Amino acid sequence: MKTIFRGRHLITFDTWTKQEIDTVIEVALELKRRFAMGEITEFLKHKTLFMIFFEQSTRTRNSLEAAMTQLGGHAHDLTADKMQIAHGESPKDTAKVLSRMGEGIAIRNCFYNIGNKYINEIAKHSDIPVISMQDDVYHPLQVIADLMTIREYYGQDLRGLKVAVSWAYATTHAKPLSVPQSQILLFPR
Repeated sequence: MKTIFRGRHLITFDTWTKQEIDTVIEVALELKRRFAMGEITEFLKHKTLFMIFFEQSTRTRNSLEAAMTQLGGHAHDLTADKMQIAHGESPKDTAKVLSRMGEGIAIRNCFYNIGNKYINEIAKHSDIPVISMQDDVYHPLQVIADLMTIREYYGQDLRGLKVAVSWAYATTHAKPLSVPQSQILLFPR
């Protein structure tokens, strides 16, 4: 079976096959190896990714910006309060406008009972791939990075491996359950 990713959204891995997930990890490991060797990998040369943040982000934002730069593309760091979203622009209009200007839309919206619905609404009207950088239900980028790290450490065959999932409370901000939930959904596969 050939894996086809062109034009595909990444909001959750629930609808992805094991082979597709394995392919994503294999490609990521190869890109990581090439980066470590100093090889230029401009597979996304002159491509634009619009990143819309409804919350603050350090690791996700910077890792995506670095990845786009390393792959020859450019990431636009957008915050919802500085877009027409703040004035009530619909997800449909946002999707249509950004679809005409770039090659991908990535969104982080963790507002409870809103985030995943909003990202799916953007995806419904977008002509380009939509990536969830985390919502109130899923965090596909974090969970695939976690699985990749586990495979790097323990190898490809993870059958029988026991993984404990723990989630700590933070007094400074509400932490969505999207990370442990995504781990619980993906790891057994």
